[in-house]
Amino acid sequence: MIRMLSSLWLHPVHRRDYYYYFTSISRHYLAPLAEKMAKLAAEVGATGVVAPATRPERIRLIRSIIGDRTIISPGIGAQGGSPAAAINAGADYLIVGRSIYEAEDPEGSAKTLLATIRRA
Repeated sequence: MIRMLSSLWLHPVHRRDYYYYFTSISRHYLAPLAEKMAKLAAEVGATGVVAPATRPERIRLIRSIIGDRTIISPGIGAQGGSPAAAINAGADYLIVGRSIYEAEDPEGSAKTLLATIRRA
């Protein structure tokens, strides 16, 4: 079975100097597009979507549009997303990277994140 996910977070934040610029733009211009894409994902039968953990309110809105489809959320830790806030808003899976592999103690960081997720 082929499973398809649709990304709703549309900006290339690979460099920190672009982060604040694109975050500001996305709030005003890309958010309505994300809603349209969520509706399209539901219409075409996508398995799920990608929605930003840094914006729990967006996850909540996207959840209301796509129903029980899967939501995976990047941006936990290094970009400021809260695991508990993302899960409580409706994320099914969290994407965690830099907050573990760039940590001074990666194992400790992973255990802390896991404990936070279990409490959510």
